[in-house]
Amino acid sequence: MPVQKGHLLQSPHVDIVVDDVILNDVVSINLTHELDKARVLTCVFRGDAALLHCRLGSIVSLRQHIGKPTSGVFSDDNSFLGIIKTISPSDEEHQFIAFDFTTLLAESQLINFKAEDYIGEDLYFAAANACDFKYHGEVSLMSNTSIDVSNLKGGSGIFITEDMDLFGWKTRKEFIDACFNEMKVLRDDAHHPQFAIQQFHYAIHKDNIMSFFAPDPLHKQAIPSLTLSKDNNNIPAKGVVSQIDTTKLVNAITVVSKTDSTIYAQRENASSIARFGVISKFIQLDTDDINVLDNAAELILRRFDKPSIFYNIVSIEPTNLHLGDLVRVNLPRLNIDEILPITSITLDIGTEIQYQFKVGERTLTLQEELEIVSNPTNR
Repeated sequence: MPVQKGHLLQSPHVDIVVDDVILNDVVSINLTHELDKARVLTCVFRGDAALLHCRLGSIVSLRQHIGKPTSGVFSDDNSFLGIIKTISPSDEEHQFIAFDFTTLLAESQLINFKAEDYIGEDLYFAAANACDFKYHGEVSLMSNTSIDVSNLKGGSGIFITEDMDLFGWKTRKEFIDACFNEMKVLRDDAHHPQFAIQQFHYAIHKDNIMSFFAPDPLHKQAIPSLTLSKDNNNIPAKGVVSQIDTTKLVNAITVVSKTDSTIYAQRENASSIARFGVISKFIQLDTDDINVLDNAAELILRRFDKPSIFYNIVSIEPTNLHLGDLVRVNLPRLNIDEILPITSITLDIGTEIQYQFKVGERTLTLQEELEIVSNPTNR
């Protein structure tokens, strides 16, 4: 079927391909990605012939244009492969939205995941097995329409126990998310600060290839993949916007024994209270050991007496970074010099090209922190 010819504004370096046919009259492209979610591609295009060619369930790819050198805007290291899920026609310009193959896991038939089939297995490999899934749409005979799990070989060292909330009727993605919710490793060594916790994540970075990874920004010798600074000329004016979240902040804590309410520990952070006001928490633990209660109070204040801070960054020079890669943000005038993992990436190609990403570390809940530190043996 002939597809109406046109041009991709400001970028001859990428192609949108729908069911093996290049879609020429493309107006704009938006590609977004977040941790533990499918990449989402939104394409705005023109032409009735192109609209007729695009259909729900079509296989879509975004790739470097054949015969064009790597432009820095996009490379095959970030190529996209997905499925059209929505189409929005209009008089002049049409739009479709496609999701990468992670969406197949969310839409899978429910499976009864039974404890006896998984107890003692590494969470990493249980999740990898659930990811091994093939697309059964009309074009399922095409190559690479399954999720490629060939790179999932590492292991987490965390083994499934009966008390983990993994079992019962779930979609594949629900089971995978439950596995990753348990894949938090307590790093109690000389290379990390006390009570450092490393979290595993998953994503498809390229085509249909699934990746599991565990960013480690708290490692004392962490090496960033990119340093963003004014000195490097890779941050435009007003290119960094901070997002300060105090919803998990705690600066006054009372930890009480469940068995004897007269045994308790209290701690507070005066400087945090002076800045943000009193934000208190009350916790009960199943112990009457005052040292355990006091250590728990100290842990909570150390981890939660400051707000969570994320940075939304627009970069002048797009790079082939992935979710989880470490970025050093160095802005002395703002008193910022931190190494943080990438948590979301957005590429916009239209009348101009813009590459932006969000960096920051997801703060665990207070309960998650206590559970991991109190029961570190399987982590």
